[in-house]
Amino acid sequence: VVNGSPLTNRPLHEPLSSFDANGRYIGLPNLVQMLQNTPDTPEPESPYEIHEPAINLPPEQRSPVVQQPTDDPRVILNKAMESASLDLVEEAVDELVKDVCGDAIRQVDLEHQLSKAFADKFINDSLTIMVKEIAKECIEKEVEIKRRKIAVAESRARMSVVVMNEIIRDFMKTELVIVARDTKRAIGQQMKAQSFAKMSAVIMREMLEDVMYEQCQEIALTTRKEVVRQKKALLRKKAEVLRRNQMRKYFQSWSKEYHTRVHIRNILRKLPAKSPMLTVKQQLDKLLSSNDSTANVLTSPISYKSILKEREELQKRLTDMANEKEMKRLRAMQPVNLTRLHKELTASRLMSTKRSYSNNCMKLIVSFPSRVEHFSLGNSESLIKFKLRTENTDHCLPIPAELRGKFEQLSETQQRSTQTLDFKYDIKACYGVLSTNERRKVQQHHLLLGITGIFFTLHSNGQARDKMFWSNCRTRLGQLLRSKPPVPGIPLLIMNISTGSSDEQSNIEEHLGIAELREEGLLSDCVVYLQQEQTDSDEFHKQLVHSLVWLMSHSPETPTIEKETLKGFVEKEILKNFTIPLYEETALRKEALLQPQCPEVIVDLYNSVIDYVIAVVTNLKLKDISLPIPEFIATGGLTDSPPVSWNSTETRERLYSILGKLKLPMPFSPATDGTWHSEYILCLDYINILLEEEPLKTFGFALINR
Repeated sequence: VVNGSPLTNRPLHEPLSSFDANGRYIGLPNLVQMLQNTPDTPEPESPYEIHEPAINLPPEQRSPVVQQPTDDPRVILNKAMESASLDLVEEAVDELVKDVCGDAIRQVDLEHQLSKAFADKFINDSLTIMVKEIAKECIEKEVEIKRRKIAVAESRARMSVVVMNEIIRDFMKTELVIVARDTKRAIGQQMKAQSFAKMSAVIMREMLEDVMYEQCQEIALTTRKEVVRQKKALLRKKAEVLRRNQMRKYFQSWSKEYHTRVHIRNILRKLPAKSPMLTVKQQLDKLLSSNDSTANVLTSPISYKSILKEREELQKRLTDMANEKEMKRLRAMQPVNLTRLHKELTASRLMSTKRSYSNNCMKLIVSFPSRVEHFSLGNSESLIKFKLRTENTDHCLPIPAELRGKFEQLSETQQRSTQTLDFKYDIKACYGVLSTNERRKVQQHHLLLGITGIFFTLHSNGQARDKMFWSNCRTRLGQLLRSKPPVPGIPLLIMNISTGSSDEQSNIEEHLGIAELREEGLLSDCVVYLQQEQTDSDEFHKQLVHSLVWLMSHSPETPTIEKETLKGFVEKEILKNFTIPLYEETALRKEALLQPQCPEVIVDLYNSVIDYVIAVVTNLKLKDISLPIPEFIATGGLTDSPPVSWNSTETRERLYSILGKLKLPMPFSPATDGTWHSEYILCLDYINILLEEEPLKTFGFALINR
């Protein structure tokens, strides 16, 4: 109730916030805007007034403006202006205080820096003199101590050299004696072990040969018994068949005779019972119905049993001849068993008729004038190919595609065993004359490497043996022999297949140039066998076996090659030709009271040894050795043989490059004063330079480090 009257309806003012969305105070501008919108004459109905906070609080502590009712807007304006004035004064005072304090602080820092610089200068000036005096005294003391140490070291070094020389001389004498004794003992033990090993090998070889001979003999006896048993069984069957045929014939003869006798008896029964009017002779002639005289029958000395016995003997002989002919035919149509043939030759000692044959390997080349495609009994070349060929050649080393028209694999060892007595063989056929390109391909693929013999067929095929024929044969043989390495020489077997008169062996060798090939070292032996075109198969088999026996017995000796690592070989040669002679010379010079050898001579000796090793390893004659047999290495038949490329040009060039790095450069020129101490210093400088250029990459540096 105001003035005793009820309240009037007054409009309500909307509240305004004095802070924005970011929490900043915006109350003063809102107040000014509100006052501008307010009329000059205050309205009595405005019961509210705005109260601002007395102090500035942070945004998080500020409370929203609470509108309270007031009576006068001017009061509100005055309070607002008072608050704004206080804020302005506080900001001005803060800036003034900050300026005054900043000058004072800068003045204090400047005074502090000046005092510190003065103190540092004073301390440095005062301490420099003291440090110089103390350092001078210390340097004088250290110089004196160093001079004394040098004098003591020089005196000690002089005494040490004298004592060390005496100790080293005694020690070296003792060590040399011990080393010589140990070396002698080791060499003696090694020689003893080698002699034991050689004797053991010889004894084992003899025992093994005896055991193998006994086993082969037992196997042969067992096989012979089995063959005899089978043959007897076959003969018994044939004899039974023959006996039955004879019994059938005898039964037929008996049956015919029986019916004749019955017929005679029936005839006689029809005769009257009285004495015959004919004599006995007449009766027999009538009964036998023969024109011969009965006296011949009665007086004949041949009996029926003797006739049967002769017939049985004749039949037996005919059966034996038929069986023998069949056995010869079967044996002649079977391929030659080279393994069994080699065992028989080894057991009969025929292999050593001319020279010892240590290895059990055979690589044979059969040369034909043209390609043999089809088998024919009337063609000797097809028979040779048939009897030397095996059906399964899948495991053999394949022939290159560009040479398959000239070479063909006939046979190879079927049994893969690691026994030392096993016989390994490889047979290839070569057709026609090799061209220069084909010869180069043969050498590139090592087809004739390790060859032990050539089976050369000489067949004219119905043509005349004129100059053209002999020139072609000579070229064929020469190209074949020159496609292999020349060492060692191999045997040559010439199978002269002829239909008429044959040439002499000397004429054939002259036409083929055998003497020239022997002078070149390509051939070791040569023999000519005559084979007629139309001949018995059994005779042909015997001739072929005899030819193979000759090739086996005349096979060349395998060159003795030791397999050793490059490092081991170089170390052994350097020890033998460099280290031991150098130590021996050093000992002799010490005994003669001479100075050690100069470094130039030592380095020159070492380089000479390396040159010798290079000359041995890269010798050009190594490429002429026909070893090993690639077919046996590829199939695992030979495990101790070197690789195929061991003597190739690429391998020798690589070894030359590797061994050339072992050589040392010549040292510096000798010292000018000629003393060993100066030479010793030059040697150390030489070694240091070598180590800096190529540290520890050659075998020579390894020796120096030892």
